[in-house]
Amino acid sequence: MFSSNYYLMPKFIEYYNRADVLIAPSPQLIDRLKQEGLADRPVVYQQFWDHLVMEDFSAAIPANTHRLNFAGNPDKFAFVKEWSGEAKLHVYAAQRELANPNLVLMGWHNGIYLLDSLRQTGGLGLVWTDDPYMETYTTMNAPYKLSAYLAAGMPIVVKNNLAQAEFITQQKLGICVDNLAEAAEKAATISDDEYTLMQRNVERVGKLIRKGYFTKRALINAVMKAQLQPEG
Repeated sequence: MFSSNYYLMPKFIEYYNRADVLIAPSPQLIDRLKQEGLADRPVVYQQFWDHLVMEDFSAAIPANTHRLNFAGNPDKFAFVKEWSGEAKLHVYAAQRELANPNLVLMGWHNGIYLLDSLRQTGGLGLVWTDDPYMETYTTMNAPYKLSAYLAAGMPIVVKNNLAQAEFITQQKLGICVDNLAEAAEKAATISDDEYTLMQRNVERVGKLIRKGYFTKRALINAVMKAQLQPEG
């Protein structure tokens, strides 16, 4: 995940090459690992990390408030401090002073409190990074904040090279864009009908994430593939 740990790659490849089955978030990641020496192995793709929630969210449904929400530390995501988009950015991070009238500081929320706040705030959840190394990483990984937004029942805005972008487009879970200006414009102008359609689709996937579906499916499929491998 971090460039400072890249020197560990050979050890991980050696470890993965001992596996009967690999569980990965995307085909793109497996392709990248093969460039590092990963041998052919059966693979199960999990696609999304789960976000287990016991509480019932049925009483609250995110509304089209034309807000963009971002869960992340402004010190790690430089674009936050410079935000000047058409829609205000609601930032979920430790409370601090940021001299930017286009930001609304929501404070740091943990677990169910974050999901509940997102449902009450409404709007769209933003998955973004402006760091070149981390952006390359998101083309292969499954961002945890993506699962958090979906678990909250919130439609999303992502960059069009995110590993899950095709699925998001096909299932109408959100909007894929080229840049932050487009993200802000989409949030500010999205119609209620378009938002409602996406929110209903998100709620369907969000229920699966809240119940651990993607992890259960991956583990079951991995066990089945391992059992089907020839002995020896």
